[in-house]
Amino acid sequence: MVKQHRQNGGQIDLEEPLHAAEQFRSLATLHRHFRSVDEPLGVPRPVALFGDLDAFAMQHVAGVQVNRLLRPAAVIN
Repeated sequence: MVKQHRQNGGQIDLEEPLHAAEQFRSLATLHRHFRSVDEPLGVPRPVALFGDLDAFAMQHVAGVQVNRLLRPAAVIN
């Protein structure tokens, strides 16, 4: 899966997202941490950084996204 930073591509009520290199480093840190956690959680493995495109590739991970678990409907249902 490839994710590319888009200048001014976010929602008006949210801060501008991090550039790809910053997201790539953060994802690498999270991936290393969750690899050693004995829980049924996973973080996509960062695969490649494309600095000239301000984009990065990461592994696809099947399952429920954390942001979907945090929605009120997920707690109520």
